[in-house]
Amino acid sequence: MSLGDEYLKVLAGGAPPKPPKKAKPRKAPATDSVFIRGDQTEIAAEYVRTLGEHAVFAVGRTFRYASERGVFEPMASADESCTVQAFAGEPVGDGGKSLEINASDVRGAIGLAHDLLARGKESFFENGPRGLALADCFLSVEGDAVVPKPHSPENRARHAYAFAISDMAVQPARFLTFLGEVFEGDADATEKSAYLQEFLGASLLGIAPRFQRVTCLFGPGADAKSTAMEIVGSVFPAASVTALPPQLWADQYRRALLSTSRLNAASELPTAAIASTDTFKAIVSGDLVDAREIYKPPFGFRCAAGHLFAANTMPDVNDTSHGFWRRWVVLLFNRKFEGAAADPLLASTIIATERPGIVAWMLEGAHRLMQRGHYLVPPSSVRAVDLWRKRANPVAQWVDERLEPLPAHLPVKTPEATTSLVLFRDYRKWAIENGHPAITSTKFGIELGKLATRKPHHSRSGTVHAFRFASKKSDDVTGCDGLVTGFEGNLSQENHEDSNA
Repeated sequence: MSLGDEYLKVLAGGAPPKPPKKAKPRKAPATDSVFIRGDQTEIAAEYVRTLGEHAVFAVGRTFRYASERGVFEPMASADESCTVQAFAGEPVGDGGKSLEINASDVRGAIGLAHDLLARGKESFFENGPRGLALADCFLSVEGDAVVPKPHSPENRARHAYAFAISDMAVQPARFLTFLGEVFEGDADATEKSAYLQEFLGASLLGIAPRFQRVTCLFGPGADAKSTAMEIVGSVFPAASVTALPPQLWADQYRRALLSTSRLNAASELPTAAIASTDTFKAIVSGDLVDAREIYKPPFGFRCAAGHLFAANTMPDVNDTSHGFWRRWVVLLFNRKFEGAAADPLLASTIIATERPGIVAWMLEGAHRLMQRGHYLVPPSSVRAVDLWRKRANPVAQWVDERLEPLPAHLPVKTPEATTSLVLFRDYRKWAIENGHPAITSTKFGIELGKLATRKPHHSRSGTVHAFRFASKKSDDVTGCDGLVTGFEGNLSQENHEDSNA
């Protein structure tokens, strides 16, 4: 239709002609990206290119290498999304089209990019060297030594300090004085300080799972536990500290926090029972566990953190196995700091002035531990864990109070041995008197079997266990020259309160 025909149509009462469309000015490219197809696969590839050659997707997150710090830094989900969104309006092909991206494209491209970044890099950080980055070098664990090395992506470091190795030469005098004051008067004060030094050093270097220990600072209150926890938590690199108690480790969403942790320090250990002990053992030992972040697929990781807790009351435990209890070390904080003896600014003062020196002190402990190959557990801890184990397991406590093992020269079926029925009746009476909940005879038999050093004898008249009633049990439960009197007293008070609840 010609232009004249258009105007004749208007005169006849038709619609006016539409003005010719003006070409929209083309948006200036936001980046130097050029797309051929503009689909999610191409967007993902371009996004990966912008991250740099050392980018990686591991433990559920995208990391970019920061060469100036010598570490891999995690990207926030919002940063990933905004980076991909910035591709909108970029040229597509030679036809003058611009890239259009919606929310689905952003999510899809990021997901595909994660696949590209993870390919061939399974267990990327776990397979890297253990160590720690400083401002001028990477301290690498090699054998039983810590060796300075130049910064490199091959170090696969995720945590760094802003100070140099030369800044660590000054002794942390006030911090060491603080530890001396905390453990003053304890017969094993030196062993306590040395253990804490080695444990923190191993945690800092990411080698704590090699030695499979969990540390709990125990005291009734006003005993400087919170000050110690504040100092330690602030000395570690900020991004390397988490606070997840073992009661929450069964939750795969929560334990995802541990995937980047070097020190998992919870200042208040809940009194709820530690139930998922299989997960507990796996995480402490650095075994492979699964985790996931909200709205993201699951991933596997091996926890490299040391676990440090503080408690006024020890939790119940549903596990009686040696594999669980051997992993615990309890450091007793026996002194009180009240009134003029309490300095509310002590932690902040030490952190502000002695942080590099405390790091050096920790690394010295790690070196000593690696050379020896195992911890020297303070004697008071051995007794404290034993007491906690008995209080946490009523059957074990009853056995300790009421029974004794049969002498090795007597067979289990001897008349001196005791049948399950007789033992269960005695336990049930004892449990009522001491405020413990009732359990079935089947569970009682299972728990008793775990505590026995010899197998029971089964006959038609019943099962006979390698125990007999003790003629007399000592009332002295402190042991170790009174090292754990406060711990025992606190547990006894808990048990009394529970029985009156």
